[in-house]
Amino acid sequence: PEHLTSTKVGQGPAITIADKSMVTHPKILRRLIETAKENNIPFQFKRTVSGGTDAGSIHLTKKGIPAGVVSVPCRYIHSPLSILDLNDLENTIKLVDAFVHSYEG
Repeated sequence: PEHLTSTKVGQGPAITIADKSMVTHPKILRRLIETAKENNIPFQFKRTVSGGTDAGSIHLTKKGIPAGVVSVPCRYIHSPLSILDLNDLENTIKLVDAFVHSYEG
């Protein structure tokens, strides 16, 4: 059921606020949201705190590396076949590209 999913396919890239392994650095989170709005890129927030990514390890490296996660919403991600909306994929690429090119540490 859709109300049990962490993201909605077709609603834009998913920005993680926190998951089981990390909390997104506030400056990264703020800049991701600003970048999406400035570039008219639809986005959503990941709605659960389950799971984790490599950002969980990265943000603990040395004295800490600011990290964040942007995901392409998919269904059945741990199955042989996944389903995604190509617009979500394109908008995720646009958001990450715009973020990287605008970020000033």
